[in-house]
Amino acid sequence: LYGNFYRSSDEGKTWELTTHVPVSSKLFGNPPEMIETDASRIYSILQLQDGRLLVGVGNEVGDLFTTDDQGDTWELVEDPGPNNVVWGLAQESNGTVWVGTGSVKGTILKAEMD
Repeated sequence: LYGNFYRSSDEGKTWELTTHVPVSSKLFGNPPEMIETDASRIYSILQLQDGRLLVGVGNEVGDLFTTDDQGDTWELVEDPGPNNVVWGLAQESNGTVWVGTGSVKGTILKAEMD
């Protein structure tokens, strides 16, 4: 199963499966309708300055999720636009977050994380 989130507390010697990135929604079919789907892969992880993790997923949906409890619970971040993959994440020293998406349409987005 893809989209699993693992955690290591011994510098990567061993890994513990903690959770799966949550179910999301996407348009599917003709005419398109919203369906729930699992994120199939985690493509990027960034630890934000406030300690939260920002996770970019892809393949079925290109969404962003945050967690402040090491993956026990997740919050969906505002839709990053028309894409199937969140390829890259970066944060400037002033807090600005950059998101690189692609597959359907390559886009670079910038946002302030609350």
